[in-house]
Amino acid sequence: YNCKMTNTLNERAEAEASSGSHRYGNANVDVDVFYISSSSNTKYAPSNVCSVFKNVKKFDFYTSSLVELKKSTFDGCSKLREIRLEHFSFKRLDSDVFDSILGLEILYIQYTNLEVLPSGIFKSNTKLKTAILSYNNNLKTIDATFPPSIRKLSLTGSRCIDKRFDLEQTPSANLTTFLREVSDKCASGISSALMNITDQSVKFSIVSNHIDK
Repeated sequence: YNCKMTNTLNERAEAEASSGSHRYGNANVDVDVFYISSSSNTKYAPSNVCSVFKNVKKFDFYTSSLVELKKSTFDGCSKLREIRLEHFSFKRLDSDVFDSILGLEILYIQYTNLEVLPSGIFKSNTKLKTAILSYNNNLKTIDATFPPSIRKLSLTGSRCIDKRFDLEQTPSANLTTFLREVSDKCASGISSALMNITDQSVKFSIVSNHIDK
């Protein structure tokens, strides 16, 4: 059940209540998707969304008008499993933005102006399985360490990648080589490796390709 944010926030604000009527007899507890559409002009996502919608499992943000995204938006979202962020124009995410989302399994960050994926951004996301970080054409620094839970990773269209990677069901030894090469090309020196593989039997799917610098 989808709840679409229709109001515009021109300053930081906390979610306190919802207005309007639910369809089909649903209530706030039935909302499992919180959605900001491409037609929204909001500059800020509200903080503490899950204090109102306690059972949200997915956030969909498809707006270019956001000027930032903060950890407080996701605080208290214990059931959140998937986040999709597309088309935002700001260039950086804080390293703690996903800290409170311990159950995060699927993350899409696509078609953004993101320049840096900071060190420590996934430190609390030990259940993250899918990270689609595609078509962020300005992404030139990847200092993030990906957790060993990762099964699918896409860096298609990242500015710092200059080879084609199209590897399906790749043994983790090859994944280590891939990430080491990405680290050599993309890391600023903060992190010496992007991932520490501890289980050599795990298989992964990795997709990336060439983009001109």
